[in-house]
Amino acid sequence: MWRYFQNKKDEFVRKILRPVPEDFFSFETGEPFEVCIECKSDITGPNSDYIIEKAWQDDELIYEYALCESCCRDLRGEMSKESMKYLKKALRKPVLKTTIDGCRCCGLPRLELPGYTLIGSCLGREMIFWNVPVLICEPCLAIIAEGLSKQTRDIMDDFEERNFPGPPEAEIDLPKPRRKVVLM
Repeated sequence: MWRYFQNKKDEFVRKILRPVPEDFFSFETGEPFEVCIECKSDITGPNSDYIIEKAWQDDELIYEYALCESCCRDLRGEMSKESMKYLKKALRKPVLKTTIDGCRCCGLPRLELPGYTLIGSCLGREMIFWNVPVLICEPCLAIIAEGLSKQTRDIMDDFEERNFPGPPEAEIDLPKPRRKVVLM
């Protein structure tokens, strides 16, 4: 009996795992990501669980990163419970599922969007095609960001400042929100 369920599980996993698409490769190297942006651990092993997030604005890459499951779990653990509930609710009933052709929240086609974020979940050199990958447009991200607690926004800002400091001249007082929303 156990072998039957194990075989079914293995069959299901084979169906949802595919090689990481080029849209999720590092812009810098043109290859799949190899290390976690936070802890610098190797994510190329077959059991390495991690996410990839890439943000685009007007056909220009704003940021990209891979974050291992351990660092992702640590960051989520710092977020407020209210924000976690809000994010789950905001992303619960998608207009589109598992696609990067349009916004998961509003359904607008990718080609019509000036800004968007791609999010994918990976296991080693393969991407999980279950509830991800997804694309979320800039207006939907802005709406989502408005519902997050100050504590969560501060954690996301700290993450961004740590990993994407930018040039010193960028340290000017801009109206909020001045940065993209980093979703984990």
